[in-house]
Amino acid sequence: ILVNCTFHTLSAMFASGPVITTYYSDFTVTDCVFTNFGSKVMLPSFSKINLSGNVMDNIAEAVNTDSCTGSIVSNRISNINGYADAIDLDYAWGGPGEDYVVVDGNILSNAVDPDADGVDLGTARSIVRNNTIIGFGDKGISIGEQTGYAEVRNNHVQGCTIGIAIKDGSDPVLANNTLINCTYGIRSFLKYGPSGGRGSMTNSIIWNCGTNISLENGSTLSVGYCDVQGTNWPGTGNITNDPKFVNMASGDLRLQRSSPCVNAGVNLPWMTGSPDRLGLPRIVGGTVDMGAYEYGIPLRLTIPLTATEGDGLLTGQGWITIPEPQPSNIVITLTSSDDTELKIPSNITITAGQTNASCDPTVVDDALLDGTQMATITATGLWCITTSVIVAVRDDE
Repeated sequence: ILVNCTFHTLSAMFASGPVITTYYSDFTVTDCVFTNFGSKVMLPSFSKINLSGNVMDNIAEAVNTDSCTGSIVSNRISNINGYADAIDLDYAWGGPGEDYVVVDGNILSNAVDPDADGVDLGTARSIVRNNTIIGFGDKGISIGEQTGYAEVRNNHVQGCTIGIAIKDGSDPVLANNTLINCTYGIRSFLKYGPSGGRGSMTNSIIWNCGTNISLENGSTLSVGYCDVQGTNWPGTGNITNDPKFVNMASGDLRLQRSSPCVNAGVNLPWMTGSPDRLGLPRIVGGTVDMGAYEYGIPLRLTIPLTATEGDGLLTGQGWITIPEPQPSNIVITLTSSDDTELKIPSNITITAGQTNASCDPTVVDDALLDGTQMATITATGLWCITTSVIVAVRDDE
């Protein structure tokens, strides 16, 4: 177990081998920093891994697993030098328990070598989700060597030669990925055999790529509910409209409210309780959006957390706030779980161009000796992310 460690400028010492190697271990590295050396950082083999919150910069390959299970979560890996990948998962786990690796919430950037991949999946079973992958000389995500199982969702892939590659009989499930500014959005082909790629892609956006989807060597890909630029790609629910990113030039691939990708996807079982790329609820407004980012307006409800019977109207103490002005009015519905203790206006409106509105609560003064009671105030609205506040109402009897 390594926690809060720093490894710096070790190129001479580790020029020919990994900084950390493990075999048959429970291997945890958390909140560590690795910078400025020319070798592979971690090579765990036949191990259960937990690699989270680490920073790796100006290095060769960051993580290369061999027959492992576990998770690689919330790491920042940048400036990868030479023929090296950020995360390379080789071979399937053969031990007890869960037999896959979860690659979740990582930010991977800047590897210009023409053979450098962001995430390279060999035969390892994997779930690759919620990652941002920018500027890799070869593939953002590579799925090959007849990968046993690969689920790839909610990823933002930008500025790579190939956004997602599917090779050699691999059959991944792709969903809610946003791929932009790549030479190929999806490229499916035969590299080593026995055949080209397979798989399915749902709820995804491919935009501003030289070739959106290339199916080679007999490869097939089922595509549905996707926005693929400049094509009428066959499949249910596919469109070719401008997705209206907030600011594609700056890499802000959130959707504008008027985007044709909003509420244009198809809901899938994994979405219940799952976040989008930014950690916001995956479904807002009843139907999932296309792409890695769900459109939704976060609501902040400001109300005193405690009150006492007899306080009456809490003037100026209730507010609904949104992060940025909207082009039209937002109607917010408010409810109280116990309006015999705390009342709230049933509806308020945040007018166009504004970021807040008043929603002052009223404390009810009853004649009951009932001690402190809890009331939950909930705010909802179209295109909005529901929020709640729990208020303790103290008795005055």
